[in-house]
Amino acid sequence: MRAMRDIEMDNPHRRVVLLLDMDCFYAQCESIRLGLDQKIPLALIQWRSALAVNYPAREFGIKRGDSFEDIREKSQGRCVCIHLPVTLVDQTNHSSVAEPVSPQKDVGAFDPASLVDSYNAEFNQPKEVRERMYKSEKNKMRHQSEGKANLNRYRLASARIFRLIDETLRRLLGRGGYVLERASIDELFIDVTPFCYGNGADLKVGEGPDRASPTKEKERAEIAAFRSAFERDPYKAMEETNVCHSQDVDTNEKEVGRALRLGCHISLAVRQAVFQELSFTLSAGISTSKLVSKLASSHGKPAGQAVVFPGAIVKLLAETKIPKARLLGGKLGKRVAAMLPDCEDTLGSIARFLSLDALTKTLGEESGRWVFDACRGIDHEEVRSTENVLPKSITAFKSFQKVCYPELTKWTTLLARDIMGRVEADTARHSRIPKSITVGYTMQPGGSWIAKTVRLPFPKEKDFDTRVQRLVDGTRKVLTERGQQSFIRIGFSAIDFVPRPRVGIDSFFTQGKDKGKGTSSRSTTRLVSDRLKKSHGIECFFNKSPTLPEQRKKALPPETNITRDQCDSNPVVNEIEKINEKFANSRSADEEIAKQLQESLDRKCAAAGDRDEALALELQSRYDREHEVLSQVERHAAKRKISSSGKKTKRSRKLDFFIKK
Repeated sequence: MRAMRDIEMDNPHRRVVLLLDMDCFYAQCESIRLGLDQKIPLALIQWRSALAVNYPAREFGIKRGDSFEDIREKSQGRCVCIHLPVTLVDQTNHSSVAEPVSPQKDVGAFDPASLVDSYNAEFNQPKEVRERMYKSEKNKMRHQSEGKANLNRYRLASARIFRLIDETLRRLLGRGGYVLERASIDELFIDVTPFCYGNGADLKVGEGPDRASPTKEKERAEIAAFRSAFERDPYKAMEETNVCHSQDVDTNEKEVGRALRLGCHISLAVRQAVFQELSFTLSAGISTSKLVSKLASSHGKPAGQAVVFPGAIVKLLAETKIPKARLLGGKLGKRVAAMLPDCEDTLGSIARFLSLDALTKTLGEESGRWVFDACRGIDHEEVRSTENVLPKSITAFKSFQKVCYPELTKWTTLLARDIMGRVEADTARHSRIPKSITVGYTMQPGGSWIAKTVRLPFPKEKDFDTRVQRLVDGTRKVLTERGQQSFIRIGFSAIDFVPRPRVGIDSFFTQGKDKGKGTSSRSTTRLVSDRLKKSHGIECFFNKSPTLPEQRKKALPPETNITRDQCDSNPVVNEIEKINEKFANSRSADEEIAKQLQESLDRKCAAAGDRDEALALELQSRYDREHEVLSQVERHAAKRKISSSGKKTKRSRKLDFFIKK
């Protein structure tokens, strides 16, 4: 990859970047879930307003934001309206179905290992079930006061599609042949430069000690077959690809052109795999940078793909409005547009009228340089892998016309249950917990919006309902203390994630499906018993102590001629034997005490049912036993201490220990 970056610095167009976009994603999810033909006009509604509109519905002039009444009027009743799922304020999860026909419970809490099963349960129901759902949900509207929008269904579909794309790329290109970056819930960038410009020798295929295994050989053979299919017919994918400004480019260009054609071959294979497996259609843009591939994708919609060769970039940018360009749709784009003459509003206008000095003077060195390069089709931004990148926050919010306490309590409870459930699912998937949670709220005193936030410690109670109530009570306390009366928006955001401890009071999420019941596959008694076996308590103290003969051998200096009979008849040695006999007796007594303590501990553990309390009791009992043993050792050592008024050598002290002089 480093070699590829070095080459790209010499030639900014020597990259192959794909942008895959799921067509009308939210509306397409509902069409597939309900088993509808993709040609049927459909609009996804949220609170009587269009959230997503598919392409057949757009032919009637329907656009996002249209009201339910306008949609019905424009389409003369031919456009199907489906309301997105709603989590009711009474804490029941409602999926817009009056009958219990949908198997969905909480798709936001799916386990990655069961992702396919969760997807199939939501999107691949039998025909008769789909028909009942469609009949129940068609043109049924909901009111904002009923609850909050639930997007878990679409998160599930997105995760399934992304996994399938990644599996397809790994199968066809190898792990080192691509970099995948998730840009949004329905959009991703793929850099396939290593595969398109490499010969396959540098790809991470079949590495490791099992390189010669049949599985690895099969993987290498499949990758080679995919590349060979392109070599046999390098223009086959171009038949299904829109070449932007084809009259101005040479698609037969030896190196860059070949690499982009291979990129089209890859894009087509991925799109076909997703459609065949999941029935979702994707649009794709292929070019030499993230900026241009994003623009190219709009020329491939719907359900198609488009490529922009380097020779067509200038023409494409000359007709592209500034807000349409990636990263120029906000404040930065408005500042640049304000610098241009009237009636000039394209990326090509920036290249013609604004110099590098003018841009850096107004926008700053970094932003000015980026805009100067972007309007010429140069974008050095890398496609960064998001494989192990986790979200920094988990958020749930709700907007209102106006709400006050005590009515606000039911909404904070709803939001708290939602955020706790999603955090618990995240903890199960990624073994992390949030340290803090922010409460964000918006007020509208005197007609002007005021947004504020306050940070609270994330509740750590084990019981799910207790955590919810702690958050609800904490929110009410801080809001009332601040004197806030009415709100138009409120939400929670879990932040500051840290790895979850394996044991201890901080590991407050259970692994079972039952929330707040403290269920576990191992009993607390068994857990304590296993830990005691590994402990370094009284048994370890005696087992690791040397035996009496070994003590004698170590204590006897090699240069002394004392016989073993002399040693056995020595009164001091006899005293040592008596002490060890006392140790043996005390060991039996301590073992009996330890057994009694263990039985008592097991009874307390069974009654308490608390892993942390059991661990504390275990540590305390271990400390008591070891303290008693060490106290006896100190007492015996004090009795053996020989008082002497004269100074003796080290050797003399050793002899005095065994021989009574």
